[in-house]
Amino acid sequence: MKKIKSLRSGDAEVNMTPMLDIVFIMLIFFIVASNIVRESGLDVTQRNEQNEEPETAAKVRAIYIQICADDSIFIDRRAVDARSIRAKVEAKLAAEPSSVVVIETQQQASTGSLVRVMDQAIAARAPVSIAPQGAQCALNA
Repeated sequence: MKKIKSLRSGDAEVNMTPMLDIVFIMLIFFIVASNIVRESGLDVTQRNEQNEEPETAAKVRAIYIQICADDSIFIDRRAVDARSIRAKVEAKLAAEPSSVVVIETQQQASTGSLVRVMDQAIAARAPVSIAPQGAQCALNA
Protein backbone atom coordinates (compact mmCIF):
# COMPACT_ATOMS: atom_id res chain seq x y z
CA MET A 1 0.00 0.00 0.00
CA LYS A 2 2.83 2.35 0.63
CA LYS A 3 3.95 2.00 -2.97
CA ILE A 4 0.63 3.21 -4.27
CA LYS A 5 0.71 6.20 -1.97
CA SER A 6 4.21 7.18 -3.06
CA LEU A 7 3.29 7.16 -6.75
CA ARG A 8 0.24 9.27 -6.16
CA SER A 9 2.06 11.82 -4.10
CA GLY A 10 4.16 12.98 -7.09
CA ASP A 11 7.55 11.45 -6.46
CA ALA A 12 7.97 10.37 -10.10
CA GLU A 13 10.70 12.12 -12.20
CA VAL A 14 11.04 12.60 -15.94
CA ASN A 15 14.51 11.88 -17.32
CA MET A 16 15.44 14.74 -19.69
CA THR A 17 18.75 13.28 -20.91
CA PRO A 18 17.36 11.42 -23.97
CA MET A 19 15.43 14.50 -25.07
CA LEU A 20 18.57 16.67 -24.83
CA ASP A 21 20.49 14.09 -26.85
CA ILE A 22 17.87 14.21 -29.60
CA VAL A 23 17.92 18.03 -29.64
CA PHE A 24 21.71 18.14 -30.00
CA ILE A 25 21.67 15.49 -32.74
CA MET A 26 19.04 17.49 -34.63
CA LEU A 27 21.06 20.69 -34.19
CA ILE A 28 24.18 19.04 -35.62
CA PHE A 29 22.15 17.61 -38.50
CA PHE A 30 20.70 21.00 -39.47
CA ILE A 31 24.08 22.71 -39.25
CA VAL A 32 25.69 20.11 -41.50
CA ALA A 33 22.74 19.95 -43.93
CA SER A 34 22.31 23.70 -44.34
CA ASN A 35 23.92 25.61 -47.17
CA ILE A 36 26.54 28.08 -46.17
CA VAL A 37 25.71 31.22 -48.14
CA ARG A 38 28.39 33.74 -48.92
CA GLU A 39 27.06 37.22 -49.37
CA SER A 40 28.15 38.79 -52.62
CA GLY A 41 28.82 42.49 -52.75
CA LEU A 42 30.94 45.21 -54.23
CA ASP A 43 34.59 45.61 -53.48
CA VAL A 44 34.80 49.15 -52.18
CA THR A 45 38.55 49.53 -51.88
CA GLN A 46 40.12 52.67 -53.24
CA ARG A 47 42.93 52.43 -55.72
CA ASN A 48 46.24 53.99 -54.98
CA GLU A 49 46.64 56.54 -57.79
CA GLN A 50 50.38 56.91 -57.19
CA ASN A 51 51.09 53.30 -58.21
CA GLU A 52 48.96 53.40 -61.35
CA GLU A 53 50.90 53.29 -64.58
CA PRO A 54 50.29 56.22 -66.96
CA GLU A 55 50.13 53.81 -69.93
CA THR A 56 46.95 52.12 -68.68
CA ALA A 57 45.21 55.44 -68.10
CA ALA A 58 46.02 56.54 -71.66
CA LYS A 59 44.55 53.38 -73.24
CA VAL A 60 41.03 53.89 -71.89
CA ARG A 61 38.93 56.61 -73.51
CA ALA A 62 35.85 58.06 -71.86
CA ILE A 63 32.55 58.97 -73.44
CA TYR A 64 31.19 61.75 -71.25
CA ILE A 65 27.43 62.04 -70.93
CA GLN A 66 26.21 65.02 -68.93
CA ILE A 67 22.72 65.43 -67.50
CA CYS A 68 21.86 69.00 -66.57
CA ALA A 69 19.39 70.26 -63.99
CA ASP A 70 16.74 70.83 -66.68
CA ASP A 71 17.21 67.17 -67.83
CA SER A 72 18.96 68.15 -71.04
CA ILE A 73 21.55 65.58 -72.12
CA PHE A 74 24.95 66.23 -73.68
CA ILE A 75 27.44 63.75 -75.15
CA ASP A 76 30.92 65.21 -75.43
CA ARG A 77 29.43 68.72 -75.03
CA ARG A 78 26.86 68.29 -77.81
CA ALA A 79 23.14 68.26 -77.06
CA VAL A 80 21.41 64.97 -77.89
CA ASP A 81 17.97 63.46 -77.54
CA ALA A 82 17.57 60.69 -74.94
CA ARG A 83 16.42 58.26 -77.65
CA SER A 84 19.62 58.67 -79.69
CA ILE A 85 22.07 57.93 -76.87
CA ARG A 86 22.39 54.24 -77.72
CA ALA A 87 23.25 54.92 -81.37
CA LYS A 88 25.81 57.59 -80.46
CA VAL A 89 27.46 55.37 -77.84
CA GLU A 90 27.57 52.42 -80.24
CA ALA A 91 29.20 54.62 -82.89
CA LYS A 92 31.83 55.82 -80.42
CA LEU A 93 32.45 52.25 -79.22
CA ALA A 94 32.96 51.14 -82.82
CA ALA A 95 35.68 53.77 -83.20
CA GLU A 96 37.27 53.06 -79.80
CA PRO A 97 36.23 49.64 -78.36
CA SER A 98 37.92 50.17 -74.98
CA SER A 99 35.85 53.27 -74.21
CA VAL A 100 33.96 53.71 -70.95
CA VAL A 101 30.77 55.73 -70.55
CA VAL A 102 31.05 58.27 -67.73
CA ILE A 103 27.72 59.80 -66.72
CA GLU A 104 27.92 63.13 -64.92
CA THR A 105 24.78 64.62 -63.40
CA GLN A 106 23.90 67.81 -61.67
CA GLN A 107 22.26 67.46 -58.29
CA GLN A 108 18.93 68.87 -59.51
CA ALA A 109 18.67 66.42 -62.45
CA SER A 110 15.88 63.87 -62.20
CA THR A 111 16.63 60.27 -61.39
CA GLY A 112 14.47 59.18 -64.31
CA SER A 113 16.84 60.89 -66.76
CA LEU A 114 19.81 59.15 -65.17
CA VAL A 115 18.09 55.77 -65.42
CA ARG A 116 17.15 56.35 -69.08
CA VAL A 117 20.72 57.31 -69.95
CA MET A 118 22.14 54.31 -68.07
CA ASP A 119 19.69 51.96 -69.80
CA GLN A 120 20.67 53.30 -73.23
CA ALA A 121 24.41 53.00 -72.46
CA ILE A 122 24.01 49.46 -71.12
CA ALA A 123 21.93 48.52 -74.17
CA ALA A 124 24.89 49.68 -76.29
CA ARG A 125 27.03 47.18 -74.30
CA ALA A 126 29.27 49.86 -72.86
CA PRO A 127 30.80 49.79 -69.38
CA VAL A 128 29.09 52.53 -67.35
CA SER A 129 30.47 54.66 -64.54
CA ILE A 130 28.67 57.42 -62.66
CA ALA A 131 30.69 60.50 -61.73
CA PRO A 132 30.08 62.38 -58.49
CA GLN A 133 27.43 65.07 -58.52
CA GLY A 134 28.19 68.66 -59.42
CA ALA A 135 29.01 68.29 -63.11
CA GLN A 136 29.27 71.46 -65.17
CA CYS A 137 26.77 71.47 -68.01
CA ALA A 138 28.00 72.11 -71.50
CA LEU A 139 25.94 75.31 -71.69
CA ASN A 140 27.42 76.61 -68.41
CA ALA A 141 31.04 75.72 -69.14
